[in-house]
Amino acid sequence: VRTSCFQASIPNYFTESVLPQPRTAGVPYLYYWNPFEGKNMYGDFIEQRIHVNITDVMDFKARMLSCHKSQRDWLMEQHGMDKYIEYMKNTGVIYGEKSGFKFAEGYRQHLGNAYPQDNILKKILGDLVKEKT
Repeated sequence: VRTSCFQASIPNYFTESVLPQPRTAGVPYLYYWNPFEGKNMYGDFIEQRIHVNITDVMDFKARMLSCHKSQRDWLMEQHGMDKYIEYMKNTGVIYGEKSGFKFAEGYRQHLGNAYPQDNILKKILGDLVKEKT
């Protein structure tokens, strides 16, 4: 995803897509969501700097996820995990406690070279977002 974001604005980068799209005006925003178990691919714990309050939508989110049968089947096969909705809620509580919300999701914004430096999530969602500085 990071590479795709970075290349989205390159004028001479052609894809062989059936539906080619024009290049973007600049590198788009990129956020990384809570990593599974809070760890990166090397097993290091990742501290999320941005928290979004999901308290008002948690029940709806759980109902939507419970309809995702293929996700459940895959998690059972890949991870031996069947309590994925409970896990989602527990993760929401953990990030909520870190941010002062009942339930939250954590994010990190990609701030590397050429990526936007302002937090568009905060601009759009306002008080539903808390940032660690």
